[in-house]
Amino acid sequence: MKTIMEMAKGPVTGMVLEDVPNDIPNLDSCTTCALTKSKHLPFKKGRTSAIEPLHIIHGDIVGPMPEESTAKKLYALLLVGDYSRVSWALFLRYKSDAPVEFQNWIKLVQKQSGRNIKTVMVDNARELVAGKMKEIYDVYGIRITLSVPYSPSSNGIAGQLVATLAFHLDFGQKQWQPSCNYETGHLH
Repeated sequence: MKTIMEMAKGPVTGMVLEDVPNDIPNLDSCTTCALTKSKHLPFKKGRTSAIEPLHIIHGDIVGPMPEESTAKKLYALLLVGDYSRVSWALFLRYKSDAPVEFQNWIKLVQKQSGRNIKTVMVDNARELVAGKMKEIYDVYGIRITLSVPYSPSSNGIAGQLVATLAFHLDFGQKQWQPSCNYETGHLH
């Protein structure tokens, strides 16, 4: 017997197979075998990809860190370009510093690149979607796209950067800020 489907139709009794898709492309085995080996179904292809630099920027705030940096920072606003995966870390003393640092960053990257940021994708964190941040988005004509919190299929790009930095850095030491700055400059 080649597949579990043949077994279910033949000598094995009592096996009930329900909700099995008719075909899963690019697989040599039967669909049931593929489904039993997978941990979860693939993500849907619903997310839009950037078509040029600064078209979509993914963002997330990390912190508070267990140890204040030598520059007295406790948080990092991590930003990742969808098109090239270039990454930036903006260091913050408080979460409320995010709007000022973000606006300074926008001015810098737009001037350097000659391009405008079109969309910022963030989780539903209030400090990234409301108040002064919302005003900044409006002033620069940036569309806010909210991802589902804790959903790697939705805002996985920023989450991957956070996980990578957590793996490479010791956030419990005072030198986490320069190390984070180095890593974000060398990850793309």
